[in-house]
Amino acid sequence: MMTADRRRTLLPWVGLAVVLIAGLAIRLFVLNAKGHYGDAVVIGRWTDNMAMYGPGDFYHHDGALYPALLYAYWPIGVLLDGVAQARAIKGISIPFDLALAVVVYLAACSLVTSVLTALVDRDSRLRPLVMTSPPRLC
Repeated sequence: MMTADRRRTLLPWVGLAVVLIAGLAIRLFVLNAKGHYGDAVVIGRWTDNMAMYGPGDFYHHDGALYPALLYAYWPIGVLLDGVAQARAIKGISIPFDLALAVVVYLAACSLVTSVLTALVDRDSRLRPLVMTSPPRLC
């Protein structure tokens, strides 16, 4: 049987996992949606131009400002066209969105833990609100 402390430690991580899975499901569900037209056109042009001219000659034909992204889009432009290319361009951002969600969660739980600890340390009457000790969120 799981102890209360173990449950209290695991619950935030289970909650984060549920949010990440829900976010992934939503992103996959809308992967074929039209989205913002300008982004799709610009990134599609980048992938095509990287495939056509390569990194050495790319800037003679395009004024893109994100060289690090171009290397990620280059194989997409070489290997895919049309709908498959658009789907890959949208899909490549999903792992980064999930990683960003984890980073935001860790930052937020660190801040909340610090604030709760400071409040309890300042006024012990608040201790019952956080169940004998400040919660460990991460």
